[in-house]
Amino acid sequence: MNRKRIAIIGLVILTIFTLIIIFSGNKKQSDGKEPEKGQSSIAGEEKIKQQNPVLYSLPIENSHFKIDYTINNNTIQYEITLYGILNRPEQYNSYLSQNRQYKQEALTYLTNSGVDVSKANIKFSPDNIQ
Repeated sequence: MNRKRIAIIGLVILTIFTLIIIFSGNKKQSDGKEPEKGQSSIAGEEKIKQQNPVLYSLPIENSHFKIDYTINNNTIQYEITLYGILNRPEQYNSYLSQNRQYKQEALTYLTNSGVDVSKANIKFSPDNIQ
């Protein structure tokens, strides 16, 4: 019984040590959304947001879609993720139908928020929904 306790304590110590090494090695990283900014680019982004107030309400997410955005070179790209459900191959047509509906809902949200979706740079995921 004493050997079991020693083995368990050793395993716990090894696990804690491993976790400390893993988490201490992770430096603060960007989320991939935007590079580090200087004051001038922050001011530029703020100006773009003032001209496009919908950006203050993004990201928005519900059970049908998520709308987020990125700003690169003073250009807004809206990123819409559609949440159609596909569990089995025979559901594929239903999945496409759901995503078409969800895409229209997301575009309606943007339109109602003052975005001209016919001119906006919009990236969809999945991108095969017509």
